[in-house]
Amino acid sequence: MKKVIIVQTPYQFIISLYLKHQFSLSEDQVDLIITDTFNNYDIVYKRIKEKNIFDNVYVVNIKNSLLPNISKFANIKK
Repeated sequence: MKKVIIVQTPYQFIISLYLKHQFSLSEDQVDLIITDTFNNYDIVYKRIKEKNIFDNVYVVNIKNSLLPNISKFANIKK
């Protein structure tokens, strides 16, 4: 069975390791998606990819699309 885990915080990443270990069978394919919403997500990505804990590891850049564009509000004068 194929499973996908999405993490947006370091705590969720720790839980993903637990889920992989406890609830996945040896024949299951478990992929991990890491978002760019926490500091040093890129370092976490590289280390997890090197360790081969998950079958596939992906990074999704969503930080800029979730946060409003502050620069357009900075030009508004009272």
